[in-house]
Amino acid sequence: MRYATGVHALAICDRCGFRLKYLDLITEPQTSLKVCEACLDEPQPDRTRRPDAIALREPRPDPQEGA
Repeated sequence: MRYATGVHALAICDRCGFRLKYLDLITEPQTSLKVCEACLDEPQPDRTRRPDAIALREPRPDPQEGA
């Protein structure tokens, strides 16, 4: 199926409601909304972190410390 190029088409921003050229709208990856550049949200950084280590496995004391 062939689609029109949208050169003369107008569209409405899903977030602010302004009427813009269809080709000026950007699809947000997180929400799939068609928004203008001013309304585009920046992606949040990943907040995946490893938990802190609690203890060492098989610790050995320093031999110089007891002398």
